[in-house]
Amino acid sequence: LKESDMDTIMDTMSIDSTKTELGVGRNFTSTEAVKMGTKILGAISESFESLQPLRTFLNQGNNLTTRSVIGHDMAIPKISNNLYKELQKSILNKQQIILYGPPGTGKTWTARAFAHQFTDKKCIKSVTFHPSYTYEDFVEGIRPKLPEETGGEEHGAEPVAPGAVAEHAQNQTNVSFPYFVEGHAQTGAGHRESGERYEMHKGIFRKIAEDALDAYKENGKDAEEFVLFIDEINRGNIPKIFGELITLLEKDYRDKRHAVELAYTQHKFHLPPNLFIVGTMNTADMSLVQVDTALRRRFAWREMMPDHTHKEIKAEYGKILEKINKNILGIRSDLRDKQIGHTYFMNIKNPKQLQQAFKDEIIPLLQDYFYHDYEDLA
Repeated sequence: LKESDMDTIMDTMSIDSTKTELGVGRNFTSTEAVKMGTKILGAISESFESLQPLRTFLNQGNNLTTRSVIGHDMAIPKISNNLYKELQKSILNKQQIILYGPPGTGKTWTARAFAHQFTDKKCIKSVTFHPSYTYEDFVEGIRPKLPEETGGEEHGAEPVAPGAVAEHAQNQTNVSFPYFVEGHAQTGAGHRESGERYEMHKGIFRKIAEDALDAYKENGKDAEEFVLFIDEINRGNIPKIFGELITLLEKDYRDKRHAVELAYTQHKFHLPPNLFIVGTMNTADMSLVQVDTALRRRFAWREMMPDHTHKEIKAEYGKILEKINKNILGIRSDLRDKQIGHTYFMNIKNPKQLQQAFKDEIIPLLQDYFYHDYEDLA
């Protein structure tokens, strides 16, 4: 990146910033990046919010490691070599790993960074579990087709009450039958069939497993690794989401001999050895004791705790974090997973920002932990 590139960047982006690629190479040192970054930031940071990740890295004097389109992630940061080797060893041993710990300890950041160092970006899929997430979302299930997919008009998908089916059929000529009311199929006389309105839907887990399997069939042991990143894995009903596939997670079960029939299609399904899972788990919501035993033994586990000496935290603010967590641990021994993570204190440069962080994030979190117990909160 040369000084003369500044004009080129500005001229190109003024034409059509939505279609511009900003190539950031690695042929400059951290010092040179900071020096050049000052000139770049002064001219374009206020106008292009999408370059905020670039600004952060240039200010920190770090080398950028990827080339991306403006509007997307400008760079994927790297974790330390020691941490990468530890996580790599664990995931190769078990095929899947979960990073767990209190909120704000960098679990999601670390998991994403590790996944991008472990394999190519195109081989990574991400999903976030939540209480309403199901097997049908994750593996396979029946889903309605949208009108444009079926070639029909909007056919009114509002609920139909028992007893109103015939009347509804007379008013809606573009409706699929049968309706199922209380488990019984309902048909309407005189209606015009419009074709199937539902189809079998493949969930994200089945899709990435089939992609990984295709790559493994073609290249064998040299096939690229595929990674499914599951954020907040403990927020879903894990046994219900994985269903019969929980058995296939075993490293020794990754072949045709252990294929199972999927619940809906009865399709024979197995997992290839080049498919890996990286998950995160917030232990403030659920401790390891509450995790299903079958799941626990199929995953490697890496604890991530608050680090008040983190390089992105000012020393004086790190001491505040250390003091808060010591006080939390001093109240009860079972509050280890209720500590405050170090990311709440990262990038805080002055007392005003610190005050805002306490007001918006830290105090509300402590109030949640010590609800109706303000003596401990104090």
